Amino acid sequence: MSDISKISGEEIDVKIELKENTLTDKSLTMVVKNLSDKDLEYGNPYTIEKYENGYWKTVKPINEVSFTLPAYSLKQNDTVELNINWENEYGKLKGKYRIVKSFAYNENNNYISFNKYLEFEI
Repeated sequence: MSDISKISGEEIDVKIELKENTLTDKSLTMVVKNLSDKDLEYGNPYTIEKYENGYWKTVKPINEVSFTLPAYSLKQNDTVELNINWENEYGKLKGKYRIVKSFAYNENNNYISFNKYLEFEI
């Protein structure tokens, strides 16, 4: 599943896919490839949205969500696997969902952030 966002008139090409045989009702592994000409940064935070009645709605956590806040680098043409386990915060899921993951890059000493999405169905 590929997703291209337009930020300030530029296309930021980041490919996000579900790693085969990793989806369960409490976790998944996503494969993220930076196909852009930018070095990107990302952190641990993510949100989950559920598709209901034709709309994506943010899922309310059942427990408090807390993340460590390191900044990871994703250089041009690099690929990373991100293991996401939502069981403690959201419980076990059933239905059509998507992970919302934020990325950013530095453009003339300004950080420009954008979201990418990974849809999945359990």
